[in-house]
Amino acid sequence: MNYTITPELLSQYNHYLAKSGYSKATYQKYRGDLAQFCEYQKGKTIDEGLCEMYRQYLLDHYTLRGACSKIVAVNTFLSLPAGISKWRRPAWTGAVLWMPERK
Repeated sequence: MNYTITPELLSQYNHYLAKSGYSKATYQKYRGDLAQFCEYQKGKTIDEGLCEMYRQYLLDHYTLRGACSKIVAVNTFLSLPAGISKWRRPAWTGAVLWMPERK
């Protein structure tokens, strides 16, 4: 299944964060990190390949801690509870950015 991030999905994500008890600072950070992911993916279909390229981009441009923090924010979006919208998430779990292993 292919999908892209739409303004409707972003709105639902913002609503989800606001209602899920995240602190204001976490809410703002997750929104900013997801906006960065949206800028990176530029409307392309989200799939395993895109997620892996973004993960590598983060590791190349940020500290390990910074990259992991951004990965958590995107994973929160990619793993939204299926019941919060009409949006159907893919049945596969490959569209999740995996954390890098510590060396």
